[in-house]
Amino acid sequence: MFVTSLRASDGSTIAAHALFLLGCWLSAYAILSTGRHLPAGTLGFFFLIVGLKAIESRREFAVDSKRQRYRHCILFFGLPIGQWQALPTITKVVLKSYSEYQAPTSGRGSMGVWQTTWALKSCVILLSVADSKQGIVVGKVHVKREAEARQLARDLATYLHVKLWNA
Repeated sequence: MFVTSLRASDGSTIAAHALFLLGCWLSAYAILSTGRHLPAGTLGFFFLIVGLKAIESRREFAVDSKRQRYRHCILFFGLPIGQWQALPTITKVVLKSYSEYQAPTSGRGSMGVWQTTWALKSCVILLSVADSKQGIVVGKVHVKREAEARQLARDLATYLHVKLWNA
């Protein structure tokens, strides 16, 4: 079985941080109110622990070529959360760099209205499926982690006995 571990780098980390901060606030509120709000403190401690573990959570992509299946999952408290799916015929592993452009923001400068755009540069690892225009996304990382993504794509291609294609 081939398993990749990728740090969660999307909105789920923002939610985890918010949960953690809510837990801190509720716990501090319960402590400062000299024990009069024990339920808030208990709930705050629970949010604190769950938020902290969610911050540490990892996304995994696993391929089991023996049983011809794959899954995307999140490790939470060490337990994988995600369903196995049938693995179609894979023709190649694709490593592709791309940019996502943010919508322009406007503001007023000294010469009138100005606009700015910025690009988020990323790499994505895909499994190319035979006779399909749609592939399977293994993971997406920031371009600063391209070397890590390249090695992961190489290892995955070797495991699946297919070619690695750099787009």
